Amino acid sequence: MGKNSVNLSQKELDEIADVWESMKDLADSLLQEHKWTNSQMASCLRNLADTYE
Repeated sequence: MGKNSVNLSQKELDEIADVWESMKDLADSLLQEHKWTNSQMASCLRNLADTYE
């Protein structure tokens, strides 16, 4: 494994997959139901990344 590798348990991997699915559902909702633009979505994701950096 590389120096930036992390060993995760199956439970942790499953939790990550659940969060990822929730994020995709939110993104779909924002784009389709609330008519966000790609630019708005990108800005939102950058802000989230900065918040949890």
